[in-house]
Amino acid sequence: MLLLAVALLSTPTARAQGDDRFVVSGMGDSIAAGFGLHSSRLENALCKRQMPFAGCDFASEGWPALFAQKLTAADTGGARVDAYNWSISESRPVDWLGQGTKKMSPSIHAWFKAIQGEDPDVVAMSIVAND
Repeated sequence: MLLLAVALLSTPTARAQGDDRFVVSGMGDSIAAGFGLHSSRLENALCKRQMPFAGCDFASEGWPALFAQKLTAADTGGARVDAYNWSISESRPVDWLGQGTKKMSPSIHAWFKAIQGEDPDVVAMSIVAND
């Protein structure tokens, strides 16, 4: 099992003037994406045949969203929490490094730019045993 986590934290005082958001961005594989949380075994099996594929993911219920829900006003300096889940089921470490399948690599680079554009306070990544 491989688990990689990176957190980039800024203090509430470091936030831009007038920015009332505390942004959490999560990246990873099916564990982070919430794969199959509300799907039957048959639906999951059909989805697995199309992977990498986000059609059976429930990103709003993956661990990045759950982490964001647990943050308190004390954690965020009173800012509201916005959570973004950029996870892709069955992604692998090489995919996130831009060296994986041709199907994923172009979107990974675009996603990194989009994540940067959100100006996140926390970025967390997990990848578990898809190699």
